[in-house]
Amino acid sequence: MSQSIRHFLKDPLPEWHQKPLHLTIAEMENPHLVIAELFEHYHLPELRFVLKEWLDAAIKEDEVMEINFLTLHNMVLRVAEAAWVLNQNYKNTEDAEKHGE
Repeated sequence: MSQSIRHFLKDPLPEWHQKPLHLTIAEMENPHLVIAELFEHYHLPELRFVLKEWLDAAIKEDEVMEINFLTLHNMVLRVAEAAWVLNQNYKNTEDAEKHGE
């Protein structure tokens, strides 16, 4: 883990920062919308290719930020938040089943 990430994580984040920041209410209610949008923009082979380009650019430490990388970054961030919502929903369902609700 890099030094900057360690520094960022050592200070507790506010409660509002522990939840999705980049999703609409509709997307929070149905996170599958975000995943569907990702695949409307990228087919799986294309997504793999662009992620590899992104990784290669990051490794080379080029400071050129193409719009495709910015778009992909934003989409990956939203998919991560959608995955968080799906995980929370799963955990809530699992907890309810454990308690016989």
